[in-house]
Formats: sequence, structure tokens, C-alpha cells
Amino acid sequence: IDEEGVTFKSHLDGKTHRFTPEISMDIQRDLGADIIMAFDECTPDEANEKYTREALDRTHRWAKQSLDQWILNNKKSSQGKNQALFGIIQGAMHKEMRRESAEYICSLGFDGIALGGETVGYNMEGTIEMIGWIKDLLAKDKPLYAMGLGRDPQNLVDIFAMDLLGRSTNY
Repeated sequence: IDEEGVTFKSHLDGKTHRFTPEISMDIQRDLGADIIMAFDECTPDEANEKYTREALDRTHRWAKQSLDQWILNNKKSSQGKNQALFGIIQGAMHKEMRRESAEYICSLGFDGIALGGETVGYNMEGTIEMIGWIKDLLAKDKPLYAMGLGRDPQNLVDIFAMDLLGRSTNY
């Protein structure tokens, strides 16, 4: 991982691949997905403040680059269909950085907001704590995607029952 993107070796064929925000958007565009995600760095829960800060700054730059590439492509897939772009809130388990990320990502005009990070859906106690930190900052008129939540369907019931996302539970 560096400031411009990510380089990795495929576990399938051993080839080296390079992803940047623009390449990520182009791949998702070519796949024709209805909902696509901004390029981000998923920061481990236990990351220290220095590393989390660097990763968060990168994620925010990449979010803007992803948004710009999506707009450049008229918000459409290669097949000409509309695509919804979600920005991803990061910040590991650092409350102030999570709040900063929520404010920034929500300010960019994405179609939806994703809650990212290692905790979401894998550590429900941490997920609940993190959502509590930022729920007052989340737009009520945009869809939310808690990445990883739903591995255990009971987690979805618990989140909605507690109204952690500030959404109406009257269906």
C-alpha cells in the first residue's frame, strides 16, 4: 500500500496487479455493478493512531479520486446503466477519526455511505460502539451499508431493534 494505490500478487496465478482509485472504478464500471464502492484502506481495529491517520488520509484522498472518476464516466457502467457510488467511512477503533471520516465522506455527495473496517460484522460489540460514535453524523436520506454485517442474520435484527442507525423501524 502506498499513496497512489495497492500492489499485490494474485493467489490464483501469481501475477502482480496494481489498483488505484481510478483503476478500481474502471473495473467496477466494466463489471456493470449497480452499486460500487470507493477505493479505501480497511484499517485493522488495533492499528495505532499514527498508522490509522495515514490510512484515513489516504482513504479520504482515494474517495475523492474515486468520485471524480465516477463522474468522469457519467456515473454509468460500461454497459450504459446508472451506478450508485458509496463512500466508505474508516478510522479503525479511534472515535475522533471515525467521526472525522463520517463528516468528510458524508460531505462528498456519494449516493450512499458504507461503514467499513475490520470490526463491522465481525465484532458486534465494536460495531455497536463504532456506530454509536457516528450515527448523529449520518445522512438520514441516504442508504447505509454496514460492510460485513449480516454474516449472522441476528446481527441485522439487533442493529435495527436498537435503532443504532437512526432509521425508522416502523415498517
